[in-house]
Amino acid sequence: MTGMTGKFTDYCRKKILDHTWGGVEWPVLANLYFTVSVSPSSGYTVGAEANYSARAAVVNNLTNFPSAVNGVKQNGTEILFPDAPSNLGTAIDILIFDTPTPGTGNAIAYFTLPSTRVIQQTDGLVIPAGTLTISFTGSIFSTYLKNAWLDHIFGAIAWNFPSTWNIGYCTDTPTDSVSGTEPAVGGYAQLATPNNTVYFPQIALTGNKTNSQQLEWNEATAAQGTATHLVWFAGTNYAARIPITATAINQFSIPKVATNALQVNIV
Repeated sequence: MTGMTGKFTDYCRKKILDHTWGGVEWPVLANLYFTVSVSPSSGYTVGAEANYSARAAVVNNLTNFPSAVNGVKQNGTEILFPDAPSNLGTAIDILIFDTPTPGTGNAIAYFTLPSTRVIQQTDGLVIPAGTLTISFTGSIFSTYLKNAWLDHIFGAIAWNFPSTWNIGYCTDTPTDSVSGTEPAVGGYAQLATPNNTVYFPQIALTGNKTNSQQLEWNEATAAQGTATHLVWFAGTNYAARIPITATAINQFSIPKVATNALQVNIV
């Protein structure tokens, strides 16, 4: 079986965003439960689940899902599905849930099979090690945060959200691994911001994470250059960057981000 690239569901995206911005804890899952769909998944929503009598339970640990590397997670061991209790139809996607009983719980992610497969009575399905790959690509998040999220979801290594975000701004373009250049003059300091739902309210299932309070830095005592991005730190760990309209920070400027100006989501 060739490799499959996964996609997170709306439910998973909401839970990890609320965990990260707002401090609404999403505890790690002790087990993940695998099944297949017999209709296509689309966007961030999974297709209709096949009528297995039980989902395949996989212990959520770093043996079955080794530590993420460069923002990518794979399965480290093969995944064995139970024999089909009857003719189930044509399997289209691999689905992952948070509960064992078919028809219940929340879908976490899905992987589209490289080719559809008809599952007849007593057929089993085997997913070889290294076949499933999932990542947070094309995003604003650092490699540190991507790895932490992936290990939280697949691996059960809890990422403890910061109680306070340290938010700065930089005058060049950050990358996944480099946070960019923050001003070294003009009394610049990162802004310590409480990480709670007062500042970052919970989102709707398909919503964006935003700020419900204005963010305001110290008045600049000298010109600091042109700010291009906000940069977010969990303690000293660089977590994310958010592009802003290029803004010259001159002497006496008071940098601000208006309420609801931030719009954060996951690809």
